[in-house]
Amino acid sequence: MATKLIPALQYLPYRDRLKACGLTTLNFRRIRGDIIETCKIITGKYDTDVVPFMNTVNTFRTRGNDRRLEKI
Repeated sequence: MATKLIPALQYLPYRDRLKACGLTTLNFRRIRGDIIETCKIITGKYDTDVVPFMNTVNTFRTRGNDRRLEKI
């Protein structure tokens, strides 16, 4: 919606407006934000009393990453 406020882009299709402004889609930004928040929870950036508990698995099959979530 914000890209429609620019008069020159007002009547362009959604993808063209995003490309002209150098933005990504809203869906991509939401997924990226979810991934960032999950990484913060796993690495302990948040207080454990505030965030939901996530089970991690100790495994050596993560290609150098020592954090892996347990699949339920």
